Amino acid sequence: MYKNYAQWRIDEDIDNIYEFSFDEYKQFRLAYPHGFHQTDREGRPVYIERVGQIDVDALYETSSLDRMLRYYTRIYETTL
Repeated sequence: MYKNYAQWRIDEDIDNIYEFSFDEYKQFRLAYPHGFHQTDREGRPVYIERVGQIDVDALYETSSLDRMLRYYTRIYETTL
């Protein structure tokens, strides 16, 4: 499993993920309200997704699935 993970990191060029620019972030956030909200009592980041307020049509007009996945990969890499 670790070998698959390591290969995925190479295939997706994860070590250079911070060079990825998600210019459509403002429109994306309007269609899909989400983000970090401070930390809990133990210092862990609190991430909130307002799933009930997603505008799916606007979401796919804003960006492609590949770009959205790359955006989330960057967020998760930052969180680590």
